[in-house]
Amino acid sequence: MYWDDVEHYKWCKKFQKPRVSKGTQTTVQNGCPFDCGLCPSHEQHTCLAVIEVTDRCNLFCNYCFASSRFTGQDVDLEIIKAMFETIEESEGEPRPIQLSGGEPTVRKDLPQIVEVGVDLGF
Repeated sequence: MYWDDVEHYKWCKKFQKPRVSKGTQTTVQNGCPFDCGLCPSHEQHTCLAVIEVTDRCNLFCNYCFASSRFTGQDVDLEIIKAMFETIEESEGEPRPIQLSGGEPTVRKDLPQIVEVGVDLGF
């Protein structure tokens, strides 16, 4: 890495974590990029984990890459909790997360989803 300020570089080093994640979810079979998920060869931490909570959406954005519609399915709250826990197991501590999918605000239980994350330290 290139830094234009030595003191800033030294300060940032305080926050650097080891490059290998604490936990893995998959094994190495075909190598990158063919094995999906965190495998033992994965050499960096998750910067921003994305948890998809629904594939429903109440918007009509013409640039939508999720192809979401009014109808669809919501992910069960227990599965969402397991997703939070998997991130925590892999990283050793809660990380920043993004609730995503279609449009998370269509879920009436969005406050409970946020509460689950907060309870786990996210």
